[in-house]
Amino acid sequence: VGKTYLATKFANENFKNVIYINIADDTGKVFIDILNKHISIGDEKKLLLNTLIEYSKTFTNTKDTVVIIDEIQESSLVYNKIRSFNRLMYCRFIVTGSYLGRTFLSNDFWESAGDFKTITIYPLSFREFLGAVGNDVVNLFDTIDLYGNSSKESYDLLKEYYNAYISIGGYPAVVNTFLKELDMRTVYDLYDKLLLIFAKESARYLQSEEYIILIKTAFNYFARLLIREKKGMQNNNAGEELIKLSKKLNYREGSLNFNKKQYTAVLSWLLSNYALYGCDKAIDCDLMNIEYNQRFYFNDLGILNYLLINMEIDKDISMGIRNKNYVCIVLKNKKLMTNFATFANYELDFLLKDSEHIYGIEVKTGKDSGKSVMKAYEKGKIDKILYLKGDTYGGVDGNKITIPIYLFERFNFKPTRYNNLDNIDIFRK
Repeated sequence: VGKTYLATKFANENFKNVIYINIADDTGKVFIDILNKHISIGDEKKLLLNTLIEYSKTFTNTKDTVVIIDEIQESSLVYNKIRSFNRLMYCRFIVTGSYLGRTFLSNDFWESAGDFKTITIYPLSFREFLGAVGNDVVNLFDTIDLYGNSSKESYDLLKEYYNAYISIGGYPAVVNTFLKELDMRTVYDLYDKLLLIFAKESARYLQSEEYIILIKTAFNYFARLLIREKKGMQNNNAGEELIKLSKKLNYREGSLNFNKKQYTAVLSWLLSNYALYGCDKAIDCDLMNIEYNQRFYFNDLGILNYLLINMEIDKDISMGIRNKNYVCIVLKNKKLMTNFATFANYELDFLLKDSEHIYGIEVKTGKDSGKSVMKAYEKGKIDKILYLKGDTYGGVDGNKITIPIYLFERFNFKPTRYNNLDNIDIFRK
C-alpha cells in the first residue's frame, strides 16, 4: 500500500539526516550482526547508539536524524528494542511492517505500550483514487452537493470514476499501472501475482507451505460467501463453513483436507493483517445483541473484483457485492461500527448508531428502495433511513436520506461522546 514510499517521503521532507534499514534485505542483516556484536559487550544504554554509529558514518544522535527500520516483523530482536528507541535515543525512529499479524501471533514479540504511535496504511479511498487521476476531479468530489443540487453531468462523471475504482481497487501500484496502460488485463495479471505473493508470505509466517493453497482457497471462499448473501453463518463459525464450502468447490490443486483449527488460524491471520474486515450481526436490530464476525468484506475492491471476475457471475450481482464492500470500507475508514442487522425475515445491509440517530443503511445498485429498511423504520427499529444508490442524484424526504453511493465518504455521522467526569471536580481545583 505504499508504506515505505510514504515513510521515506515524509523523512526526506522533514529531517536533515535519513538512515534506512530493511530487515528483510542485506542492510538488515548487517544491522543485526552489528547489534548482536554490541549485545555481547553488554552495555545496554549505549547498545543502539554504538550500533548505529558503526552501521552508518552519517548517523548523528540528534532530533534532525530519523532512522527508518523497514519490515520490522522479520526480527523480534529489533522489534523488542522499540522501548529503547524511544527512551534512550535523541534521534527519531519510524518502524514499518508488512505482516504485523506475525507480531500478534508470536510470543517472541512483545508490545511496549506508551512508547510508539501507530499509523495503519490502507489502500486508497475513492477520494485518494481521484487524486491519482487529477486535482480537478478531487475538487469536484469535495464541492458537489450530496443531495442533487449540482449539475447532472458532474454526478455522472464521478459515477464513472467510481465504477472504475470498484474494479481497479486502491493499491497504488495497481492504480499507477492502470493509468499508464489503461488495460484491465494487466490489472488482473497484477492481482494474480499479488495474491500468490501474499499466500506464499502468509504460509511462511504460519510456518507451513500447505497454507499457500489454504490462503488462496480462503479468498475465494469469502468472495463466495458474499455472493450467497446469507444471514450470517449457519454455525456462527467461519472455520466450519470454510470446510463445508471448500469441499463443494473444485480446485486445480485437487481436494483439500484441512481441519477446523487450520481454517480458524487462516481467518485470524487475514483479520489481523486487515486483508479482511469482519462485520457483526445485530439480532433483531439490537446493537446490544451481537454475533461477531458473521460476514466478511475485503480491504481492497480490486482484489474482490478480480475474484468475482474469475467466478463469472452476473454483472449486476458483482456490482451489488462491490457496492456493499465499498460501504464497509468507508465505515472502517471513518472508525465506525460495521454491523448488518436481522429482524423477523428481514435483513438490513448495515445498522449504525451515532449520538442522535439509529440509521438503517440500504445499499442499492439502481433506483429502487429496499423493503427491509422500510419495515425496520415502520416498526421503530431505526429512526433514519440512509439510501446509498448507484443510480441517483440524492435527496432528502423527512427521515429518508438518499445520496449517491460514491459520495458516502463525505457523509458525516455525529460521533458519540461520553464525559464520565461531569460530577468529578477534584481536577478543577
